[in-house]
Amino acid sequence: MATAPHTRRPDALTLEVVELIGDVVARFHEDYEDAAGEHALTGAQARLLSLLSLEPLPMRKLAQKLKCEPSNVTGIVDRLEARGLVERRPDPADRRVKLAAAT
Repeated sequence: MATAPHTRRPDALTLEVVELIGDVVARFHEDYEDAAGEHALTGAQARLLSLLSLEPLPMRKLAQKLKCEPSNVTGIVDRLEARGLVERRPDPADRRVKLAAAT
């Protein structure tokens, strides 16, 4: 009969560090959302624009990077395109694929 591996309880310092890291991450997300809001953007729109600031990307790749469904990306791109912040263009390597690009 195999014995279960011995699991140690985290010490108080480890728990405090994990809690502080969680606080930092939460604060970052809150500040990011606030900064996006100052430009009348949602957090998702701001994240998409930051990805497109590096290079145009296929819609499917944007969905993967944002960890959402492609249909969600379509809506985000539609709203940003209506504001003139993003445009769709054909992929030169495969004209069936649409790239989203920052304007």
